[in-house]
Amino acid sequence: MKRNPELKATLTRLEKATEGLSVDEQIGILDEAAQDPVNAEFKADIEVQMAGVLWAYGRINEAASLMVKRADTNIDNNSVQYFAGQHLLELCQFARAMPFLDRCIEIERASGETWYLDSAHLLRAYCAAKIGNVAQARRDVANLDDEPMHWVEADPIVSKASINAMIGD
Repeated sequence: MKRNPELKATLTRLEKATEGLSVDEQIGILDEAAQDPVNAEFKADIEVQMAGVLWAYGRINEAASLMVKRADTNIDNNSVQYFAGQHLLELCQFARAMPFLDRCIEIERASGETWYLDSAHLLRAYCAAKIGNVAQARRDVANLDDEPMHWVEADPIVSKASINAMIGD
């Protein structure tokens, strides 16, 4: 995600505007903002916020669907790629999640931005372990700290320790 004051101000304004509203009201406001030409530059980022609302209300299928749809048209947006991968992992679609996490990692490395880098490696390692790609899982966890991702809906929890257990290390 682009880190600039205008984007931050837009997302903060939308967060305040949706505070205390029902999920459907929040989605309506965010969708309207995403469609507004004034916000064209931030459309993908607003849709990431929309997917976050859906996810928070347990509507993971909808969140994943939104992010996957946007990932195809926002190939260079690291947050869209990351959340498409995370939500697919939460739906146990591990092989399908990996290309989105691959792309997030590529974007992060190319841009020098590392906001999602460690988390994307950890999620990709988890997916790789789940589908039996031991070599990829080992490459991803080799240089990561073991900070479990308690907020990701997965069993076992996404962590370096759980990945090592899955791959027998």
